Amino acid sequence: MNRFILCILLIITGLFAGQSSAAGIGAFGPDSLKQIERDHADRPFLLVLWSLECRPCRRELALLGRLHKDRLAPDLVLVATDNIESRELIGEILAQYHLGGVSAWAFAGAEERLRYSIDPHWAGELPRSYFYAPDAGRRGVSGRLEEETVRDWSGVTN
Repeated sequence: MNRFILCILLIITGLFAGQSSAAGIGAFGPDSLKQIERDHADRPFLLVLWSLECRPCRRELALLGRLHKDRLAPDLVLVATDNIESRELIGEILAQYHLGGVSAWAFAGAEERLRYSIDPHWAGELPRSYFYAPDAGRRGVSGRLEEETVRDWSGVTN
């Protein structure tokens, strides 16, 4: 009987965990980047653009999840270029990579317009990241991030 009750509790906990992950995904609109920049104006952060269908993005999420879990990463803001209607799956993927508590968004609107609002020179290649520093602006990088690059930029050492 105790095993049965334990199984039911685990199932219920799993259901609520999935809902809370999905509920934490913000709708990224044309003005969302300005809000993100205001929220992080006084500290460095890394804005990472990714997609459910992007294999290199998954490897990058694994790296960022490990660094985040070990407290070796800067503040992270993850923006899925997938439609906000996929928020449940996006939340599951982020939880899988230990990124469930990170600021997360998904595109809510016309993809081309949202890409332009982030960077008029960005053609949509993924993964794409922007390193933000309060006194030095931002630097965009296309392609998968390397651990050394993230650590060097954030000043975190082992």
